[in-house]
Amino acid sequence: MRIAAVDGLRGIAILGVVWHHMIGDAWQTPINLAGVELSNNPIAANGWMGVNLFFFLSGFVLYLPYASGSRRMETRGDALDFLRHRAARLLPLFYLSLIIGFVFLCRLDDLQNWIKLVVSLALVFPFYIPAFMPPGNPVLWSLGTEIYFALAMPLLLDLIARAGLARVAVGAVMLAFPVRIIAFTLMSAENINVNPLCDLIFGRIDDFVLGMVAAALVVRRVRLPLVCVPLGLAMLAVAPLLSDAWHAYRVPGWTQAVTYSLINVGLLLTTNRLLLGRNVLARGLSVGLLRWPGIMCFSIYAWHAIVLRLFVRQFPDADAAFLAVLCLPAIAAVALASFCLIEFPGRPLRTLLGTGEPLPRAAP
Repeated sequence: MRIAAVDGLRGIAILGVVWHHMIGDAWQTPINLAGVELSNNPIAANGWMGVNLFFFLSGFVLYLPYASGSRRMETRGDALDFLRHRAARLLPLFYLSLIIGFVFLCRLDDLQNWIKLVVSLALVFPFYIPAFMPPGNPVLWSLGTEIYFALAMPLLLDLIARAGLARVAVGAVMLAFPVRIIAFTLMSAENINVNPLCDLIFGRIDDFVLGMVAAALVVRRVRLPLVCVPLGLAMLAVAPLLSDAWHAYRVPGWTQAVTYSLINVGLLLTTNRLLLGRNVLARGLSVGLLRWPGIMCFSIYAWHAIVLRLFVRQFPDADAAFLAVLCLPAIAAVALASFCLIEFPGRPLRTLLGTGEPLPRAAP
């Protein structure tokens, strides 16, 4: 099931991530904002927030049929069917992009690279720090978190059936926030790529579960108070500013954990009205320029870093703008081929890029 507004949000997420990996570093120069000196441009240099949005939307989409009652998780067979479906959706493209990235971008005479590859193929790389960012295609770290969320989904649904979604959501926040506090207290801001402790499922579980809360609100047609929209937008605006201060060592290391929470709660507060409303912003999420990359976001994500790194090897002295001109068409072409031939082979592209379906309602 495709929902046009959700596709648009995914489009925003993938465009932000590609921007961050491609030319975000070029914008990390000091700027003056309302008299406050910032160590980089907090808007242009924080496309990484798209990963939080991806995790949030994953929880939203996976829980949506269970929130509406159109699908159930009551037996072991239900759990196995869910896991088989997720494995068929995630693993083929994960393995293919992992192997191609390894062959073309790693030193094959380095034993450590082969160890990392084996650990990645075995899907235990999130728990092995040297391979947390898989060799050849390091952005696949987020697929590890996604895979382990899928494994946790049957347990989460069982807990929700027993204790209710609200208690599970509170528990997820109470688990993830201290994990992030510890993770960012231990990690220096100089290492800004990933944080293995924070970015494991334990430090990211609230990203997903708050997306599940958003799905439950949407299927029940519960509109949060209008004041939640500016409050959520304020959180999403403060998050990159706080992250900027963290990078500049102007605030304690643990404050980056607060940044993640601001993003997650901000997404919950803003997406509710966007998905249920009929305003200009809500309709804007359904335009093709956002929906199409959103629909193909998995393929774009899986291949963009490989394409970018191959071009960087060929043009090591090129500036970010020149690389963008070269890479964007190549990424689009590779992603389109991957989308049609690997993700959905045999299905017409016109059907795959269709207008989407209406949001489901909860069963009476």
